[in-house]
Amino acid sequence: MKVHERQTGGGKCPTPRLDTRVLSLDESVIIREARSKEEIQDFVMLVAEYLNSLPFELDFQDVEGELANPEREYSRNSGGVALVAYVQSAPVGCIGLRRLELGIGELKRMFVVPDYRGAGIAKELCTRVLGIAREVGYEAVKLDTVAEMIEAISLYEGIGFVATGRYRLNPLPSARFFEIRL
Repeated sequence: MKVHERQTGGGKCPTPRLDTRVLSLDESVIIREARSKEEIQDFVMLVAEYLNSLPFELDFQDVEGELANPEREYSRNSGGVALVAYVQSAPVGCIGLRRLELGIGELKRMFVVPDYRGAGIAKELCTRVLGIAREVGYEAVKLDTVAEMIEAISLYEGIGFVATGRYRLNPLPSARFFEIRL
């Protein structure tokens, strides 16, 4: 699967219960850890939608391998997790956490479909995945993004991420790197 360049157009949350598989944001949004075949397929579908929405390619990140075998990086056995947000059983958002190195995780593939943006789903996905990162023993979580992702950067900074040095290959001119200490 190749991700091609594409043009794009212009509640109080309960404390997450990390010992349960289903995490509720409110009555209409359910966040699940992707474990079943169907949940993993939903995660892959959302990541593919995210990748196809970008105005650039991420071929330097082995996206094909990642989507062909998401359990390799986004399962508890590998030090990661994939979360999927659902509204009325429809997948509307996702986020991944994977092991970067000993004691450090990496946040990847945060995405909420356009019709559900602004409802707090991305913030809740981030908050919950950081809770899981703490639970599995990470001391820090890093991420890379691009300067054009203004809303995402605002969200990251709002929950405590700070700019950090380049920690991975990202040849995009507007690449930005962030880290949060847990």
